[in-house]
Amino acid sequence: MKRRRKNGRLFVASFGLTVAVLVVLLVALLVVPPTFVVPSRSIPTTLPSYPVSWTRYVPSNVLTVSVVNYTMIRHLNSSAVPADDLLDLTNPRENLTSAMVNALVVASFSTPNGTASVIYLTAQGFSQFAGPLEKAYSQVLGSKPEFYYTSAQEGNASQAGWLALVPSGNIVAFAFGASPAREAIDLCLEAANGTATSILQRSDIRQVLYILNGTQNHLSFSVQDFPGLVSTGNLTALSVDDAGTTIHVSYVVEFKDSATAKSQEGYMRDNYLTAVSFTQYDRFLEALESQPFAQLQYAVRLVG
Repeated sequence: MKRRRKNGRLFVASFGLTVAVLVVLLVALLVVPPTFVVPSRSIPTTLPSYPVSWTRYVPSNVLTVSVVNYTMIRHLNSSAVPADDLLDLTNPRENLTSAMVNALVVASFSTPNGTASVIYLTAQGFSQFAGPLEKAYSQVLGSKPEFYYTSAQEGNASQAGWLALVPSGNIVAFAFGASPAREAIDLCLEAANGTATSILQRSDIRQVLYILNGTQNHLSFSVQDFPGLVSTGNLTALSVDDAGTTIHVSYVVEFKDSATAKSQEGYMRDNYLTAVSFTQYDRFLEALESQPFAQLQYAVRLVG
C-alpha cells in the first residue's frame, strides 16, 4: 500500500515537473524572439556588362524609373497584359492600345519637374500611329526624332503635352506639360544618343542589377532613388520575374553601408511580412516574395 502511494507521488511530481518545463519553454518562446539568420553575400568588384535593353532611354539623374515588358507578359498570359490605352491623344484624335506595345518605360525627374513615358511599339503599331500624326501636322518623318506639341486625355480632362516620334526604335515618347515636359523627353533621348550619362554608368544601379540578374527578362522592374517603404534606406528597386509555376517579386533596398544594412534586418522583415527569404549583399538587403502565377497581373502593376 505504501509503495503504491509512493509511486503515485512520484507520478504527480514527474507530471508537475513536465508541465513546469513546458510552461517555461512557452514563456521563453513568447518573450525571446527566435534567432533569424540572414545569409550574407558579397557583390564582386568587377560587375558583368549588362545589355542596354530598357536602360537605353534612361539617364543617370532619373528620380524614378519603371518598365513593363508587354511582350513577355503577353507570352505568359495575354489576359494579364494591362488593358488600358497607353496614350489617348485628343488632338489629333488617336490612341495607343496595349496590343501595339512591346514595352513601356516611365522616367520621372526632379529637375526638370517632368515625367516622360517612352513607349516601345511594334513596327506595325508605330506605322499605324505615326501615319495620322504626319498627315495632321503636314510633316514627313525622317530618321531623326520629330516633336509635336499636342494634347492627350489625363483622367477626365484633356491636357497639353509634348510628343516625340523616334523612327529608329519605333518609339513614341510623351510627357504632359510645357517646357519641363519637353526637357524630360530630351533627357531620355540624350541618354539614348550618348550625350547624357546613362543610368547604367551609376555604380549603385549596376550593383542592384547584379542582385536582380541584370537588365533583361524581367516582367516589370522599377527603381526609386529615395527612401521608400523602408524609410531608413536610400534607394529601393523592385523586380517581378517568371519563376515557372510562380511569380517572384524581389525588393532590394540600399543602405548607407553594410553595418547599417545589418542593423536594419528586423525593420526590413517588419515591412515585407510576406517575404519568403531575405539576403544581405554588402550594403543592400533583398526581400523575396513568391506569388501564385494567377497573381501575374497584380504583381506586374506593383511597379506603379
